[in-house]
Amino acid sequence: MDSVTQLVLGAAAGYAALGPVAGRRALVWGAALGTLPDLDVFLPRADPIAAFTEHRGFSHSLFVLAALVPACAALAVRLHPDTRHARRGWQRLTALVLGTHVLLDCFTVYGTQIFWPLPWAPESWSTIFVVDPAYTLPLAAGVLAAVWWGRKRPDRARRLGGWGLALSTAYLIWTCGAKAMVEDVVTRDLDRRGIQPRAVLTTPTPLNSILWRIVVLDGDGWLEGYHSLLADGEQVRWTRHGRGGPLLAALAEDGRTAHLDWFAHGFTDAIREGDDVVVRDLRMGGSPRFAFRFVLGHIGADGVVPVPTRQLPSDLSTEDLRRTWARIFDPTAPR
Repeated sequence: MDSVTQLVLGAAAGYAALGPVAGRRALVWGAALGTLPDLDVFLPRADPIAAFTEHRGFSHSLFVLAALVPACAALAVRLHPDTRHARRGWQRLTALVLGTHVLLDCFTVYGTQIFWPLPWAPESWSTIFVVDPAYTLPLAAGVLAAVWWGRKRPDRARRLGGWGLALSTAYLIWTCGAKAMVEDVVTRDLDRRGIQPRAVLTTPTPLNSILWRIVVLDGDGWLEGYHSLLADGEQVRWTRHGRGGPLLAALAEDGRTAHLDWFAHGFTDAIREGDDVVVRDLRMGGSPRFAFRFVLGHIGADGVVPVPTRQLPSDLSTEDLRRTWARIFDPTAPR
């Protein structure tokens, strides 16, 4: 999830774990620890693909974070000696904050390598968009209540903070149910059409959990469709796209394409832009605009030649958000 959400989730979880003992310090520690795993974005990487695929790597590993728990708790006790009797409470706070961080990230589509360094494919359950106000706002309200009432009315602060956590968790559970409903519609629609997909991805569109985007790998191409839980019936309108098989084949011996394919669970394609070969992650964005695109080859007189990795800027725009909002309520609206 986005950094603001992880910060307020950490603060809320920290206050729930140790608020009665540490007061507002539990909020501060929770916010800091909730931000800690995402600081890996500032580490130098070998190239743009490494930066893309190694984010949410070691810093989100359950093995690494478990090793950090006693160290962080010991540091907290040293900085706050009046809470020495609550060493186990600090351990509980650290484990809860770090654990909820990586768990929430798993619910997004990006990919979280919770079993690093094992060669395990990233977890990406894709039930919630990386920024979703319906999840974040209850948490933020609970944290603000803890800040405001923490000293004057601690019981009220804990109760309101608990309500914030409960509402955000209930919304997260709703997104799982929404995904199940969409996948049921997609499965029946594909069966009616006689399509036997190699893989199917369902993921919410930006800032909501009502309109879902579906990507289906089918033969040498892929299908893209949208389904609104408010406006659509039992059918999905599909658009077929090619995967750029010849371009991918020309780069087949390049380990970068294989690594991208592993990270994206196979949801990649290749297109020609000018004389460049661009490999795209199909999971984030929507045709023809995607968040992550990498130039890996150049087309010359002798065919496709690998070139040093260059990441292209995201070509998503605010117009995409306007179209998303319209498509939620109107099945004929372009998306």
